[in-house]
Amino acid sequence: MTSLRTVVALLLGPVLASACSVFDPSLVPEETAIAEVQLADECFVDELPVITESTSVIVDLSDYKSAGLGFPVCPGPIKEFPGEDVYFKLRAEPGERWNINAAPQTEDHDVVVLNLGSGCTPTGCKTVQNRCDVGFHEDSAIINRLSETVEYVIAVDSVTGTGPVQITLDKSMCGNGILEAGETCDEDSEACDIECRRVIESGNDIEGEPNDIFTGVDMIGDGESSTTVRLRGSVAGPCDEDHYAFIVPEGANVAVRMFGPTGGPCAPNSGIDLPFVDFLAPGKPAKQGVGVIIPTEPSGNCPFIDGIAEPGTYMMENEDGELEEVDFSYARDVAASEYHLIINAFNAPDVIDYTIEFEIEVP
Repeated sequence: MTSLRTVVALLLGPVLASACSVFDPSLVPEETAIAEVQLADECFVDELPVITESTSVIVDLSDYKSAGLGFPVCPGPIKEFPGEDVYFKLRAEPGERWNINAAPQTEDHDVVVLNLGSGCTPTGCKTVQNRCDVGFHEDSAIINRLSETVEYVIAVDSVTGTGPVQITLDKSMCGNGILEAGETCDEDSEACDIECRRVIESGNDIEGEPNDIFTGVDMIGDGESSTTVRLRGSVAGPCDEDHYAFIVPEGANVAVRMFGPTGGPCAPNSGIDLPFVDFLAPGKPAKQGVGVIIPTEPSGNCPFIDGIAEPGTYMMENEDGELEEVDFSYARDVAASEYHLIINAFNAPDVIDYTIEFEIEVP
């Protein structure tokens, strides 16, 4: 039997503040009104409700039960979400993107957004958005790059706490000339690519905000030529990320070096690990490796990746006190793909200003 509850759409006050800047309410169309819809109390039902247009709902998760589903193949350290949850589908036409914002209305509620792909089975899990702490909103996004309509199963679950959550579902289309949520540009220019992402081909620049999620990255290079780009940026402590990406042909070598705000070494204990992610890996994005910290290098306590230097250039002591070669093979002679670099400061309590340099060597 289908288990559905009606969402009573009452405005419960302002959404709690957050350091994340990916979700800009001013970019959500005014007609995206608070609506009365039905969301499912469990995933395995005859028919999940299907959302086809931008909408915003208030749902009190304390009125729902916990389905108790486990998703062992989901990315991230947490695989079980014990609190109350709701389920629905997003219908995405070819080229459409959906931006999902789940904002708890109480300070002790920690929510998570899951994209379960086309169904409710654990092996279908695509993404988990659970980077922010209690009381902060979570943002996720979907882009349908296929030539046919796709329906994605979405869950909003609770890690700890419960209570009302405002779920804003904003549909946008790149190339319509309107700057919408999840876009950093939407114009016909060399500085804006076909997915409405800001492009920086060479030289020195400043990061473009919001760039806190994969749809709003700063794109580095033109995807065909060798280049060096140097940027200044900042992450505002827990719950903030900066995303950079580049497209390269097969056989490229990549180096990514972080420094302090003035180009000098980083301070100790920045808490940044600099993951190197193949965004177009089969099935879902796959982390290829992370940056390393060698305090004696010019970057000091900043992580760096160097797939351009000859193997054996960098050595580190292992647990036995023996020197071992640092393995940067994942950034050397790479497969043709789109790669993402993510800077976060989840383990740092304060704002971190930085300089980052991308060197892309194309054969």
